[in-house]
Amino acid sequence: MHFETILRLTMSNQKKLKYIPKYDLSAIFNNKSSKINPPFTWYTLIANWFFVGRIPFMPGTFGSLASFPIYYFVLMYATSNAIATQWFWISFAALFFIGWYAVEKFEENTATHDHKSVVIDEVLGMLLVLCLCFPQAYSLAKILYKYIDIRPFYLCFGIIFIVFRYFDIRKPLFIKYIDRKMNSSLSVILDDLVAGVFAAAVIYVVNAILGKVL
Repeated sequence: MHFETILRLTMSNQKKLKYIPKYDLSAIFNNKSSKINPPFTWYTLIANWFFVGRIPFMPGTFGSLASFPIYYFVLMYATSNAIATQWFWISFAALFFIGWYAVEKFEENTATHDHKSVVIDEVLGMLLVLCLCFPQAYSLAKILYKYIDIRPFYLCFGIIFIVFRYFDIRKPLFIKYIDRKMNSSLSVILDDLVAGVFAAAVIYVVNAILGKVL
């Protein structure tokens, strides 16, 4: 692919864009770190998760941590693990469709793909782990509380955060394929969801083993 083609002006989309980038960066693999000035819109707020993604260092890590308010709110009002899990699923389902559309609009109007400032995918990945194994994660936190002086409420979130970030950063197996080969707004979210499934499976297995051993 010629350099001129990669850096072509987005003439075909220019009339549709509210924010007009200088170049079309979507075809460049390392455009995740490109400097952009996205428009101040609802979809930018969602895609960047209320400016968390604009933090200049480790935006994915901060994006994952930014799911904590949802976790905190649900556990403050849920009266059982089952009800908490239901609310996590409701939150995930609603945010998934809103987030997917927001990412699509963000990429259309900034001519980027999977920019580092987009962190709604990390929020959704964390939520999916909570949906799939919150009771197991909380049980594991209570087991580890005997050895780690952190309340299970916070330790549970910490366990999910650490395991999810491992898979989100390392991207084993086909997670890396989704991240590098698929080029759509859905793929921006999908690799984090697969990382969430891997994380949930590990937490589930570790809890089952330690629950019998300790």
